Amino acid sequence: MINKDNTSTINKNQTKGNKVKKTKTPKTIREVAIAKGKIQPETIEKSAMQYNARLTASDIRLMSPEELASLKVAEEYQREEKKSHIVRLTKVLLEGGEFLPPIVVAVRKNEDGSSDRYIVDGQQRRRALVEANLPQIVIEVPFDSITEEKSHFLGIQRGMTVNTSHIIAVSDGEVADEIRRLAKEDGHPAKDRIFLGKGRRLKTQIPAKSIENLVVKYKLPCEKLDDCLKVLFGAFKDREIPASAVTAAMLRGFIGFYTAFETELDPKDEAQMTSLYGILTAAQKFPRKGDNSTSGGKSCQTILTNEFKRCKAA
Repeated sequence: MINKDNTSTINKNQTKGNKVKKTKTPKTIREVAIAKGKIQPETIEKSAMQYNARLTASDIRLMSPEELASLKVAEEYQREEKKSHIVRLTKVLLEGGEFLPPIVVAVRKNEDGSSDRYIVDGQQRRRALVEANLPQIVIEVPFDSITEEKSHFLGIQRGMTVNTSHIIAVSDGEVADEIRRLAKEDGHPAKDRIFLGKGRRLKTQIPAKSIENLVVKYKLPCEKLDDCLKVLFGAFKDREIPASAVTAAMLRGFIGFYTAFETELDPKDEAQMTSLYGILTAAQKFPRKGDNSTSGGKSCQTILTNEFKRCKAA
């Protein structure tokens, strides 16, 4: 097509060469969420029914600061209080009168007919409101069990920025169960060396989320996690674990390296473990900290392999 000024134009639905241009229809947030979660229609329908049933059965009421203070904390799944966050919320309440979201509470029935109320969502908010001496709207939900409470708590936390290691520490499932077992098993090199999200992470610990990634992301069979961690923590035995050493690329590379040399690695061989420690902490040789790519992992695997072979030959 030629315009009056003799300049050529291309149809909006075409590209050069008369190829039809494919226009993408923007997806809605709902469509993106469904695609990311691979959520089936029957799951959506079931979830909506469960949501509405819980909402209908729930009791919404205003609690005084004294009542808020009497609420219990579910040790089975709740995180520790975060003082800096509580101070920040208290400051907002005292100087600005901002309104905080409602607190979700589970009502647990006791054998004698009495009941106790446990915070499911809003532990930090509750503490700030008590400190500010302010009332709050509370949603009391009749959960059927502590497992159901925990499921609700985890469902909320997965959609928020929280300590992922804590989520693993209270989750159910083969990988989470195995990580908790190894973190607490007497005599295992991983005992007390896996950070489960409570308190401050020690310099001798690796986050539980990083350990989970060995299986979930980097495809180490769960049944091999025990022996793999004997080697990994055998190398870090009685030594600090630099944050620069625990990168996604290094962990991905370590799994490839461990798989290749599994039969040759001996966590009881102190000389071998000392050499491995030196290789793992040679951060300047590895790809940058944020590199989670497959190529970054392969690069780390190559470095680990070459250095290990060189140490064996020395």
